[in-house]
Amino acid sequence: MLSVTRLEKQRYGSSPDRSNSFDDSLEIKTIKPILKLSFPNCKIIEKPYGDYGIDVVVRSGDKDILWVELERSFGWVNEFPYGSVSFLERKFRFVEEAEQVGADFMMCWFNKDHTQFVEASGDVIRQYEPFDKTLRSGNKDRVRHISKSKCHFHKV
Repeated sequence: MLSVTRLEKQRYGSSPDRSNSFDDSLEIKTIKPILKLSFPNCKIIEKPYGDYGIDVVVRSGDKDILWVELERSFGWVNEFPYGSVSFLERKFRFVEEAEQVGADFMMCWFNKDHTQFVEASGDVIRQYEPFDKTLRSGNKDRVRHISKSKCHFHKV
């Protein structure tokens, strides 16, 4: 099985408004005020564990209560065009790490223009089995397809 290469990961996550494929600054800028409304007495912390760690943590006192991982779907503009929401299995470690520190986990996928997002909790993600998905390149990546009915869609 040919796995997705580092170069492909960089290409899939790149766009003119990002400094690199790990740049989630626009998604972070969009989600922080939303989280602040839901958690008014908590700190919202960007990249608390480094560039390759979780994107945002909601912290009450010195305890992480929510870990939030962010992605953007460049193929999603208006109506959500897919039959399911695709969770990359390599990100499942964040679900497990959040659980280890006693925090909840939330995965958020934004549309191309940051006007909508869909979210799924770690508990929902756990309900789905990972499988190998063949990409347009012919390489495979491990994913979980989450039913849209188990996710929550939001307008920003």
